[in-house]
Amino acid sequence: MSSNFKVAILSDSMYASNPDIEFQPNHNIGHNLQHARPAGPYIINQIFNDHGYTSTVFNYFAYWKIEEILETLETYSEGYPLIVAFSMTLNTGDFYINKLNNFVKELKERIPRTITIVGGIRHYEDFDKFKTFGDLVYFGRSTTLLKKSIHDKIFDNLINTKFDPIPVRYPNEENPMDNPVVHKFYKDDLWSNQDVAMFETSLGCKFDCTFCNFDFRKNKNPMIADVDRLVEYFTNAHEHGVTHFYAADDTVNETDEKINILHTAIKELPFDIHIGAFARQEMFRDRPDRIEKFSEIGLHSLNFGIETFGAEAGKLIRKSSEPDKVIQTLKDLKNANPNFFLFSTMIVGLSKDSEENIYKYNDKVLSEGILDGLHYFPLAIYERNSHWDWQSAVDKDPEKYGYKIISNMSLDSSSVGSNRVIWKNDWIDYNQAKKLRDKLVGHNLKNFKLNTAISNWTYTCMKAAKFVSNPSNFPSELYANFGRTVKQTYKNTLTDKLIYNYIEKKKKYINEQN
Repeated sequence: MSSNFKVAILSDSMYASNPDIEFQPNHNIGHNLQHARPAGPYIINQIFNDHGYTSTVFNYFAYWKIEEILETLETYSEGYPLIVAFSMTLNTGDFYINKLNNFVKELKERIPRTITIVGGIRHYEDFDKFKTFGDLVYFGRSTTLLKKSIHDKIFDNLINTKFDPIPVRYPNEENPMDNPVVHKFYKDDLWSNQDVAMFETSLGCKFDCTFCNFDFRKNKNPMIADVDRLVEYFTNAHEHGVTHFYAADDTVNETDEKINILHTAIKELPFDIHIGAFARQEMFRDRPDRIEKFSEIGLHSLNFGIETFGAEAGKLIRKSSEPDKVIQTLKDLKNANPNFFLFSTMIVGLSKDSEENIYKYNDKVLSEGILDGLHYFPLAIYERNSHWDWQSAVDKDPEKYGYKIISNMSLDSSSVGSNRVIWKNDWIDYNQAKKLRDKLVGHNLKNFKLNTAISNWTYTCMKAAKFVSNPSNFPSELYANFGRTVKQTYKNTLTDKLIYNYIEKKKKYINEQN
């Protein structure tokens, strides 16, 4: 262990810290029932451990009572100052930032000389937003930057000094790719057979949808994890009881190379696993070989961004949206293996779409069980940003895609570094799209019930926890274990009990070890 400090990494599950769940529960149905552990904090933990520092992850930070996590951190520190790291990839909203500001102030009073580091910040975000609670703020994919900081003894040199907050970036504010995250599992992480771990097969996506502002899109040369490393990862996970996973790839089935590497790795395992992932439905079209490979390796829980069943609207966003072909592909998946859980996100407000068409196909796919669930978002267009490279094609030239900007005044808080604009097109405007989204949520809850609003991510977590068994039984098991209304799934759930059980075990482990 370093003689200067110990490392504590504070992490949250996928949506545990999202305040929108409380303020707008119908827009985030089931998100609070996820307990998957993001991979980022665990690879940071591994990096510190590999360099000889004492480090551990405290998961589900938003669920801990402030006093109990401060007491646990004091016990863990054993009188040493701490390097306390936060991952901000999933939530950079004001609510969470205010929570961290208050927490860090008290933390530094309780454990003097502690340094806070913040990572997972997308490369175009504003440093001022994070420097009030982050002493070092890492931008972009930053595992390489962190390794350099450790090699340069940055933390050892800063731990007993006073300094202004430091932004840590690549030269010229570049955002290079680093390796896919495939982390180690440690005893003090307290994994169980009810947990869901995350990994990456590769970074980026070869597609360039016109509405997309994700990093590393239009990536024709992705960095892909090798077979041996994936086998080691799944084997290590299994040793800790973990058999359920999220693949964090933007698109897990975009090429045969990616599919084959994952297929080869998992076929080597002497045990079964279950994986949830983002995928493109059209990449399965007329490809029974790909469907069979996903079926064989337990990659059954799929999230498709179909976005629209309108053919013209689909062309404008560079999505293959011929409705008959989309529906046939989904049927092919279900016919090949009824264990496929199929979910899709949909966009409300696309040019050349219509309310009539949205309701028509919404009702068809849900009533016929073609999709197990879906969720709607109003189209988001963002103001011009100084980091212009990240913004989508629609952001850059909305009129080309049929949108007239009415106002540049933000009406929504945003976690993507820029404010939303108010737009209108040939049939709807932004505010009307939000209202239509709300109507669709209510329509589906009334006519197709709660289970059709639950995502594949939540399904994977429920399956890992043994709360549900398969897509066919999912509705009845959901209602038996969580209730039939959104309100019943909101507080004091079986998922909450899992999380609080972890917190109690972590507190006990720290007390016993220190």
